[in-house]
Amino acid sequence: MSINFKRETLQQIGRRYKTDKGSHNFKGTTYLHIYDIFFRWFRDVEMSILELGIKKGASLRVWRDYFRKGQVYGLDINPACKKWGDSEKNIHTIIGHQDDKKLLDNLATKTKGFDIILDDCSHINTLTIKSFEILWPHVKKGGLYVIEDLRNSYTKNLKADMIKGGWLSPLQKKSTVLENHRRDFTELFSELIKQLDYRTGDKAAIHFYPMICIMEKIK
Repeated sequence: MSINFKRETLQQIGRRYKTDKGSHNFKGTTYLHIYDIFFRWFRDVEMSILELGIKKGASLRVWRDYFRKGQVYGLDINPACKKWGDSEKNIHTIIGHQDDKKLLDNLATKTKGFDIILDDCSHINTLTIKSFEILWPHVKKGGLYVIEDLRNSYTKNLKADMIKGGWLSPLQKKSTVLENHRRDFTELFSELIKQLDYRTGDKAAIHFYPMICIMEKIK
């Protein structure tokens, strides 16, 4: 007699914790459906994942349950986010800026790099690109770097959208205007694709999905 132990899918785990990564969708396909394609290879091994942007900690719990042997790290500028990791097994929260090179370098040195880094933070292009420049060297061979919510890069007055969505950080509330310019990402992605075409650099592939970019590091 065979027994089939069926595990929860990433989408099911996301539903349980009510993360918006399981509700943002394009024709029925959510972020978590996409992530499952790439993340499943890390599910049963010792690994580490860093997410920039914690909010209420829902996605950190998703990663904790999905990566059963993983260590989950979350970074946010809001001191209130510290509580989401203090009492959670295998979840570690860090308070700081996503462009703080010293902080990020020290964290990555302590953890010996990350298998997955996911940016769901400010969605301000300059900060997103700065985080990528700092953290990409700390992605392990064969690892992944994910940038979420790329549609925000088309928004000129980002603060208006932030107010509407209720996701302003304490730092952003002090700014009168927050502007995004898609050309920042256009220049970045053009350079990365050029590296692929010339077979230079250390990126194995770049995948684009609705509002998401996933970069693979060469093994």
